[in-house]
Amino acid sequence: MTVPAPGFDPLAAYRPLARVPPHRGTASFTLGGEAFSGAAEFLLPAGGQAVIAFQAPAELTSQDFGADLVIDGTAETGPFRLECGHIYVRKASRFEDGSTWSLISPVNGPVRMTYGTKSSIRRVLALLNNFDFSCGGAVREGGGWTTINTPLSVDGDGRDVTFRQRADRPQLLTLVGAGLLHSTSIVEIAFDAHDGESDDVLLTFAADVAALCTVAAGTGVSVAMLDLTGEEGSLVRRIIPQPVTARYRDREVVPDFFLPQLFSNGFAEYRRMKQAHAPWGKLASYCASLEDPPYLEQRLSSLITAIEFFVRNCLIEQGQPEAEVAKLDFPELIGAARKHLCWNIPKHFTAKDTIRLVRNAVVHGSAPPTADSAELRLLFDKWKLFLFRRVLIRLGYAGKVTSPHKGWASTSDVGDFAEEHNDFTPADPNAPDPWRELVRKFREQQACAEDEAS
Repeated sequence: MTVPAPGFDPLAAYRPLARVPPHRGTASFTLGGEAFSGAAEFLLPAGGQAVIAFQAPAELTSQDFGADLVIDGTAETGPFRLECGHIYVRKASRFEDGSTWSLISPVNGPVRMTYGTKSSIRRVLALLNNFDFSCGGAVREGGGWTTINTPLSVDGDGRDVTFRQRADRPQLLTLVGAGLLHSTSIVEIAFDAHDGESDDVLLTFAADVAALCTVAAGTGVSVAMLDLTGEEGSLVRRIIPQPVTARYRDREVVPDFFLPQLFSNGFAEYRRMKQAHAPWGKLASYCASLEDPPYLEQRLSSLITAIEFFVRNCLIEQGQPEAEVAKLDFPELIGAARKHLCWNIPKHFTAKDTIRLVRNAVVHGSAPPTADSAELRLLFDKWKLFLFRRVLIRLGYAGKVTSPHKGWASTSDVGDFAEEHNDFTPADPNAPDPWRELVRKFREQQACAEDEAS
């Protein structure tokens, strides 16, 4: 059944860059023990969660949680059925053309769409929120080779996972860069489905890929949509979760060039960690939202909580009694990490007891030991990098991370905790940039060689 577009279109502003084509049909659901039905359209906008515009009848005058939403209709891909067990129905609004519309949000579970195709699942395509890359695998171009904006293949615990940039990436990058979008899907991943795997197993696998991308990107990466395709790429089912979304940021922890090594070293270990010790399932969420609170003190509080969570679970995993570990305060945890885990934590991380004093201040809501927000920001960046270094080492990663070098942007070995590669204090503006010095010396040597040749 095809439902024509109404005169008033409540989703018009969000449709041009939507992540799914229009899905219009007849909706039915229950609200407050009463059944409702009418024309509706499902939309997954460029940023944010899914929404349904419902042409509400006159008797829909309240808003509340509803249940058992079903939409039957026809989309570009053919007939479809949308199902969602739990929804929130907003109060209907009347517009100038006389139509009455209510916006409905799926909650507490994914939206599941089924299409008319009858086929076994062979391939999975997933959209990722907030992840981006610009250096992929080498491909031929113009008589040469390039890795710029090319697809990237990584090893996902024995399963090949291919990252690709979406076609509308340039427009979306502009919007998130300007702050007009909080988050969006710039990259998609594709992988094969094994025989007998359920939709939930495939969604969990994609979520595990997103979790490792969270550690690589330094911000929350989540699965925005999962397309399950059959023979010849025909769409069979679509799953749209409602993940917690963080703000998009372009300050990666693991450079693009090292993403294959990260997945080769760490993906299977991450999945094994979750199975062996259940609290590790929260690790990605602790790393995801460190930059999202609006105030620096809140960010520091989130960071300290994440560090304490990570250290405690490493100690428990190593065999320390859980009851004893739970009693340790922050300085004791750092001491235990040095003693029992043999962590290298140089004294510049804990100099002048600053981190302990800041931790107590932000956790207990008292004034920080310094009123200089710039100093607090430098402390935040330093310990955030410490956390991500330690998480990556625990995953088995042995490559490089993005880090400072005497105030300049650089990279360093993941296990390098030296002050020069972990201190974000800006460089002296009169100090030479090491990379520019390298380029200058290279050009001087090149010029000398040309002079000698002539």
